[in-house]
Amino acid sequence: MLAIELMLWLKANWGWIPTGVAFGLLIRFVHRRSKAYEAYRLRERNQYLRQTLTHHGLGEVQTLKDSTIRGGPNSEGGHTPYQVHLILHSPPDRWFVYIHVEGSAPVLSPLSEQRALLALNA
Repeated sequence: MLAIELMLWLKANWGWIPTGVAFGLLIRFVHRRSKAYEAYRLRERNQYLRQTLTHHGLGEVQTLKDSTIRGGPNSEGGHTPYQVHLILHSPPDRWFVYIHVEGSAPVLSPLSEQRALLALNA
């Protein structure tokens, strides 16, 4: 509602073309900040993953399934934490599930090959 009132005020004082330019710049700014925030989250996620893998003595792993749930403000005024769920394979026969929920320590648990393949097909 506030955006509509602002747009009408700008239109009354500036006209339609400057108002459109102002809103276009605002949308571009918000989009760029969103992309920068997503890049920050990805770097943070990868840092936690590398630390966890190093802690468990794992070098090279393959990410077979990546399920990331973006966090952020929710409709009730609270905050929904981001969640990362990965199925990892360390050749030749080691399988892991990596779970990290914002605000808690990451968890790396071993899986059997059958459970890992079931999770990949789910």
